[in-house]
Amino acid sequence: MGETLKFVIVGGGTAGWMCASLLQHHFSDTAEILLVESESRGIIGVGEGSTPSLKRFFETLNIPEQEWMPKCNASYKCGIRFPGWLSDPKESYFHPFYSQADHSCALKFFRNCQLRRAGWNIPSHPDQFFISSEIGRLGLSPLSEHEAFAQFDYGYHFDAHLLAEFLASVCVERGVIHKKLDIGQVHCTAAGKIESLISECGEKISGDVFFDASGFKRLLCIEAQGTAFLDYSRYLINNAAVAMPCPLPAEQDIPSETLSEAMPFGWRWQIPLQSRVGNGYVFNRDYLNHEEAHLALSKIIEVDPNTTKALKLNWTPGRLENNWRENCVAIGLSQGFLEPLEAAMLHTIQDTIESFIECFKQGNFSGEYRHRHNQRINDLIDGTRDYIQGHYVLNTRSDTQYWRDAREACEVSDDLQALLERWKSNEVFETAMQEHRRRQVYRRTSWYCLFSGMAHFPKAQRTPEGDMDEYCKKLQTMRDLGLGTFTPHRAALEQQGPRHIK
Repeated sequence: MGETLKFVIVGGGTAGWMCASLLQHHFSDTAEILLVESESRGIIGVGEGSTPSLKRFFETLNIPEQEWMPKCNASYKCGIRFPGWLSDPKESYFHPFYSQADHSCALKFFRNCQLRRAGWNIPSHPDQFFISSEIGRLGLSPLSEHEAFAQFDYGYHFDAHLLAEFLASVCVERGVIHKKLDIGQVHCTAAGKIESLISECGEKISGDVFFDASGFKRLLCIEAQGTAFLDYSRYLINNAAVAMPCPLPAEQDIPSETLSEAMPFGWRWQIPLQSRVGNGYVFNRDYLNHEEAHLALSKIIEVDPNTTKALKLNWTPGRLENNWRENCVAIGLSQGFLEPLEAAMLHTIQDTIESFIECFKQGNFSGEYRHRHNQRINDLIDGTRDYIQGHYVLNTRSDTQYWRDAREACEVSDDLQALLERWKSNEVFETAMQEHRRRQVYRRTSWYCLFSGMAHFPKAQRTPEGDMDEYCKKLQTMRDLGLGTFTPHRAALEQQGPRHIK
């Protein structure tokens, strides 16, 4: 790779600019990076939550939180709360981001779950063990003055449009070329290698590697190359959403958690930013239409549906058969989309770009490394699909046909079926995870929280001698003391400086 390479990214948004950011960081001395953004098509910009991988992304770029968070109206995220997924509407559970600070509590949690699977009447709900469930609920930040919580892991909530704008400004400042052009033609060889792009105004754009970040349009990977798309509708029930904001009262505590609350025909998200709240209703169009979803969501968040416009989204859940074909790599919605649950999209984008960079540095355009990348990304998306579907398979609601079908009518992959059977059999669950490790995107903690949070246990037949709640009582005392060391969420955000007003 002695000559200067040219990387061409088609599409902006969070996916395109994350791609440009990481390429510039790793190839600044050896490559020219051009991002071509449509003049006529805007970005979808709905995704407003992340996993802790976004923290690593900004650390890689050497951009501190106090620089990017105020400009993106960003807030902290300690995990996701899931109310309403069981037949008892009062039940809920919290999916935390596991970190080293949780180690001792997690070990007790795993042990209790194993005993509960064997029929013992013993505390096993995840909220009893992970302090992040209290941090999120009480409106605290994940920033603690205590050494024991210094390595506490977390993600973010953010305004997706502002994040894309911020990354664009950083990229251009660091040398990425930015052009606003609509692509009219894509010239490919018979094998699918992209030779050049022609804009609608006649400008020719050549490059060595092209990145398709054109969203659901999939301009390069499907329209030009004809890469096959694998439809996952048989696994995942949802294919539509409406999204709209509502105000955040100026003095109200800002929760540091995403709400993923079950609704009669799907679920709704609630994402608190610094100055507003992002809301959405995810559903299947066979059970609900966009107008009905808009009205139902408007009622819950107490806004006037006649004056509050909703963004309407439709998709087919699935992924490309291969993410990297010839000299084209798909990024973001172009590579596929499952659904918004668990906010995995940015994690997928980041892992895809980082995998390409690693494989390209090692093998350039060799088929071996392209295959290695494709296998890795296919496993990433399929493993995410299985974890998402687990929520629907384990739900116990029967109040609507939607929830019965979500549980009983969808196909289940062999990997997910193996995990479900192993948990139910009371055999060692970790063995099943090891046997199917290639697609295990989510760690042990996440699976245990899902199964136990959904109360997927047999009826308790045995009560151990002594007070089995004693440890949980001691743990609660320790948690209460620890909670006092975490900075209130709003105060932590205000210390970073004035936020962006949009």
